[in-house]
Amino acid sequence: IYDNIALYNSLKELSIIPSQELSSAYVLSKKENISLGDILLAKELISDENLGKLIAENLKLPFVSLTKVTIPAEMLHIVPEIVARKSKIIAFERSSAGLKVAMANPQDKEIIESLSKKTGEKIITYYATVMDIENALRFYQKEMQATFNELLDRQVQIAQKVGSKPEAPIAKIVDLLIQYAYENKASDIHIEPQDTDSQVRFRIDGVLHDVLKLPHEIHAQIVSRVKVAARLRTDEHLSAQDGKMQANLPAE
Repeated sequence: IYDNIALYNSLKELSIIPSQELSSAYVLSKKENISLGDILLAKELISDENLGKLIAENLKLPFVSLTKVTIPAEMLHIVPEIVARKSKIIAFERSSAGLKVAMANPQDKEIIESLSKKTGEKIITYYATVMDIENALRFYQKEMQATFNELLDRQVQIAQKVGSKPEAPIAKIVDLLIQYAYENKASDIHIEPQDTDSQVRFRIDGVLHDVLKLPHEIHAQIVSRVKVAARLRTDEHLSAQDGKMQANLPAE
């Protein structure tokens, strides 16, 4: 998205990298047809943040380091996770001037126009590095985990008030898993028992992504709930079964 020559000239002018090493990296970038920035990062000749600042300057855009800002939870609902991962874009702040978004590819005008149409707001584009955005994408998983933890904690509190044994809201958990999978365009939901917990994974574009962890003790109940909804035998544990289920989901 940026010009290797412009980056090379900026670095040469600033003299923050030894001239010989910078020239060597530039020659390699042309020979291997890869970005000069990636080579400099691999050789640890520049930090990711400093490289980002230079690229932003060349692109004539403001720079943001997402590791240094607090992203409100509600921002994560503006750009769905699958879109954020594909387009390397994260909304990080709403101001009177408009919606501030960090992008690794700010030349993607289509996603900017789509987001403006969806929100009805002016989109203020900031440049952020790919590494920084990928690190920030972990907030999606944390937010999802927090939702399920809150759901389970609330059930325990209700049980304590009425003096009964807490029961996991199994149906609600399964419904939320399906809803999250749908929102993220997942083709599969994998619920895998581990030694200490139950790992939930979504398959998105052929790749399995860790989504959240559920308590190990409710794994069997989750599986039973899915079997009941899909009209499968709940007493069959050794053979594969085929079934289907329907779910009413909010329109996008």
